[in-house]
Parts: sequence; C-alpha cells; structure tokens
Amino acid sequence: MQWYYAQDNEQKGPVDETTFRRLIAQHVIRPETLVWHEQLDKWQPWEDVSRTQPSGHADAPSVVCGECGRRFLPEQTLQFGDIHVCGQCKPIYFQKMREGAALPGMLLYGGFWIRGLAFFIDGFILFFFNGLVSILFSSVMPADVPSESSMGLYFAATGIPMLFNMAVSCAYSTWFVGRFAATPGKMVCGLRIVLPDGGRVSYLRAFARYFAEMLSGIILYIGYIMAAFDEEKRSLHDRICDTRVVRK
Repeated sequence: MQWYYAQDNEQKGPVDETTFRRLIAQHVIRPETLVWHEQLDKWQPWEDVSRTQPSGHADAPSVVCGECGRRFLPEQTLQFGDIHVCGQCKPIYFQKMREGAALPGMLLYGGFWIRGLAFFIDGFILFFFNGLVSILFSSVMPADVPSESSMGLYFAATGIPMLFNMAVSCAYSTWFVGRFAATPGKMVCGLRIVLPDGGRVSYLRAFARYFAEMLSGIILYIGYIMAAFDEEKRSLHDRICDTRVVRK
C-alpha cells in the first residue's frame, strides 16, 4: 500500500508501508497529520485513520507499537516506559538497546565537535558568498581619505554590504532550518534541528534562533561551548528557542 501525507501544506509521498510506519515512529507523522491512500475516500487525520482496531476486538482498546507503528492489544505488547513494542519488533528493539542506538521516542543528540564542523561548513559558504558582495561594493569605494563630497558614497559602500551580509545570513538560516530542519552544513554532517519531542521547527522559530545564535557568538562564543557540557548537547540558542540538534 502506498501512503501520502501532508507536511508544511505540501503533499508528500508516495511512501511504502515500512517507510510510513518509520515516519510515525519518528514523529514526522503526528495524530493531526492528514494522510491518504487509495482505500480512503478522502484525506483524514492520522489519528482518525489509526483508530481501526485489531481484527476480532473491535471494542477493545489498542496501543501503537513504537517500532513499526501498527496497533495491537495491550497484552500483545511489551511496555518500556511510555513505549509499547509488539512481539515481532521486540528482537529489533532489544538489539538497538544493546547497540546504544536511538530508540523510538528517543533523540540521539549531535555532539559538540560534529556541530562545530557543521558550523564551519556553513561559515565557509556564507564567507564565500558575502565576500563576493563585499568585493563588488569595494570597487565603488573612494580610494583616498573620504572627503565631504564622497562621505555618503563611502558609508554606503561600507554599510550596505554589512546589512546585506546580515540579511543573507538570516535568510540562509531561517529558510533552510524552516524548510529542511537543517542548514547545508548540518545536512552534510547528518544533523537536524528539532523540537524537544522531535517535531519540526517553524520558520518563525528558525528566524528567532538565528538572532539567538548571534547572542551565543557575541559572548565570546561561550553560548556555543555550552553544548559540550550539556546533557542534551544544547547551546545557549537551543535553550533560548527550546530546540535540539540531533543525528538523523
């Protein structure tokens, strides 16, 4: 069966059953997410579609397996905290526990050094692009000491590139994080920026996070260094905006 789902007002899919269940376990598909497949007559929230009970127990309460996303009777699953795991997924779940892998409902946080590499990559991209803009504007800057007649041109040639570079950096961070949950540097390093429950970051929160990052840098980069000592690898701007940087 091929599934489709809505995300950020866009249709996603088709995805097969296995991929669809994995998206549920990763909280990409939430109870309110609209879904559809060929056996449904219209798009419906996943919460409504998932209410189909196991065969032969139409009135019995059911739980969702945190690994495969299918519904079972409670007695057919094992419970680990708030997570239910069916018998078929139990070996896989235990294997992940032994290997220390991220389990359903858990986030594997990105460490200080991998985040530092992502920061360096993003910085290089922006430095290259903004450098071209600075060279363009410097070509119209007066070569001698500014006179009264050229003062306006001098300030325009120095101030405009600075504002332009800030605008580009802000747009770069806001759009990529809001659209893909990661900047290009984080994509290369296999990192994502998410909410505490693993949900996506909105464009507004991504916009605010950019300015919170500026604060982390202004205080001698102490805001970034905090990630090395936090148990959830949060930097200052993560704390301010309530975000987490996790591995994919």
